[in-house]
Amino acid sequence: MLKLVPSTVALAAVSLGVCSASTFAQTSPQATTATVDTAAPQAESKESAPAIPSGDPKLEIAVTPFIWLVGFDGTVGVRGISADINKNFFDILDETDHVFGLMGAVDVTYDRFVFQLNGTWTTAEVNQEPANVPAGVLDANIRMDSSWVELFAGYRVIDHAFDEAPRTKRRLTLDAFVGGRFTWIDSDFTVSTLVPIQLPDGSVLGAGASRDIDESEFWADPFIGLRMDIGITDNWNVGFRGDIGGFGTGSDFAWQAFGGLGYRFNFETWSMNLFAGYRAIGQDYTDDGFTWDVVTHGPMMGLSFAF
Repeated sequence: MLKLVPSTVALAAVSLGVCSASTFAQTSPQATTATVDTAAPQAESKESAPAIPSGDPKLEIAVTPFIWLVGFDGTVGVRGISADINKNFFDILDETDHVFGLMGAVDVTYDRFVFQLNGTWTTAEVNQEPANVPAGVLDANIRMDSSWVELFAGYRVIDHAFDEAPRTKRRLTLDAFVGGRFTWIDSDFTVSTLVPIQLPDGSVLGAGASRDIDESEFWADPFIGLRMDIGITDNWNVGFRGDIGGFGTGSDFAWQAFGGLGYRFNFETWSMNLFAGYRAIGQDYTDDGFTWDVVTHGPMMGLSFAF
């Protein structure tokens, strides 16, 4: 069985959220502590009443629909057949007629504790000529289903307000987290040739013949990271996320980065944030001739709902 990840695929995904989008889901600042002076107007007193407690820790849940326009850069390969990738979303869109994706995430914040579960599923079909066989000899049509699932838990190590207004959105938050990313790929790889050719795995493909191979691959990567949100004004904010992982347990090395600009507003009882930014995920994974050394990246935009 031949396992192959397609060399390139474009994705325009509408979803319920994504890990990096959750950077903008932090829309409810901590309650502030107030002090009340209870001295009677007729009498002078140097003492004031005790501070009013801030109340029970607050639970917040956020979801984020978004669109992510992705391309791929790197190398994929299986059984000695490899393909190089250097395509953004619009490059791939010119060559691809089958592409679809769904994504979703749930973010939960309780007091200073943060949690997230998110998933991504894509399916795509592309045509790609292998890089390590004679040019024009072997053609490949690739149909792939791929899934990524992430889960992390963390702690808000910094929650600093820039002014003293109650429930101000002008604040800096920084979350530290640990988690795991699970990757699953199922590919249907069809190769064809007009002349006899010996494939890198030693098998021979005759003139005018084609071969259909379907195989799947699964691995898990632990990761550690930081997530930051900065409220520039009560409406505008910037967000960042970065993590590294793999460490040889799944991928030799894996990383993710996101940065974006958001605009906060309220609608009915919802706290909302419209944002745009750029996201990239890199994985360097090899196993038994299978190679996935690819950076998945592209611009994204969405709308976060917090309640």
